[in-house]
This record gives sequence, structure tokens and C-alpha cells, in this order.
Amino acid sequence: MRELCAGSRLYLPVYNEGALFSCGDGHAAQGDGEVCINGIECPLDVTLRFHLHKNQPLSGPLVESSDAAAPDSRPDSWVVVETGTDLAVAARAATSRMIDLLVSRWNFSEIHAYILCSAAMRLRLSQVVNEPVHTVSAALAKQILPERALFPAL
Repeated sequence: MRELCAGSRLYLPVYNEGALFSCGDGHAAQGDGEVCINGIECPLDVTLRFHLHKNQPLSGPLVESSDAAAPDSRPDSWVVVETGTDLAVAARAATSRMIDLLVSRWNFSEIHAYILCSAAMRLRLSQVVNEPVHTVSAALAKQILPERALFPAL
């Protein structure tokens, strides 16, 4: 995913006590949709920091992108990620999760969150190469929302 770059934050649900994390498949560049097996693969040296936010339920991956993201991607955005075998179902799930995020974290009404998503959300294919599974992401620019830390600082 193009938004995972220096300064971005990836929030993942943890379903099992003692869960482990693995990182790999670095790309120097990758188009949205990753249509033919790979982007421009490269080795990466990364520093990762982990914080466990207990009692903070999360239904799927969430990215807080940084301004280092590619200019044509979604710099400074909140991005929800959904994966599934049906693109339409994944797109609806990403939209639904963005609405839920706006309702739970910014106190929007469901209808106002839905309207904002219709007017300002960017819905994109993130990968179609791993058939039968595809990935859809939905993003809202941080500049249109009040500043918010989704999880308490540690």
C-alpha cells in the first residue's frame, strides 16, 4: 500500500494473545491495483515501533498516512483497508468502516458520515493481483476533519 511510508502509522486489530508481526515485500514504487505480480521490489531498512492499545477495538487495518506518502496517493489521510473476494463487497465494507470511524471517533451522525464519504472519500483498488482476494482502500484527507489522535499517547 502506497501510504505505508516514513512517518505513517498502521493500526492493526490483534485477535490473539501473544500475536507476532512479520514485515516484508518492500516496494520502491507500486501502482494502485498492483496488477501484475509486483511493484518495483527492493530491500528496505525500516524501524518499527509497536504499541498495544488495549480495550481499543478495531475491526480491520487503519492507516494514518504521513505527508511523505506519494503526492498522487493520499498524504495526510485516514485510510481504511478491506480485503475480499468480491470487489463491490470490499468497497462497501471499506465505506462502512469509514462511516463507523467517523461516528465513533469524531461523533458524526451516521447520515452525516455517509454524506461526507460520498462527497470527499477516495475509494481505490489497492491490489487485484492476489486473486481471488482483492484489496480496496478508502481515504479521507485529515484536513477536512478536526485534528484527532485516535488512540491515547503512550
